[in-house]
Amino acid sequence: MANSDKKREIIKKEFASIDKRFLSTIKVDDGNRAYYEKNYVNAVKCYSEALKLDNNSVDAYYNRGIAYIKQKNINKQLLILIKLLN
Repeated sequence: MANSDKKREIIKKEFASIDKRFLSTIKVDDGNRAYYEKNYVNAVKCYSEALKLDNNSVDAYYNRGIAYIKQKNINKQLLILIKLLN
């Protein structure tokens, strides 16, 4: 593989990563909208989708936990807090 091909592959992977983080941010925003509409089930779904795209999204973990609390789902919230602390 030529040097330019290697560089192209590296750039392609970096953009793919950026795209996933960007799409994750959009899903977090969708979750926030659902949360403020008090649609906590949909909010959790959006935050979970965000985490599938970017499992390092602290906002998605935190907001999903708060949405779980609003649903009175304390067990799931505890699991999320433990994951965030590790």
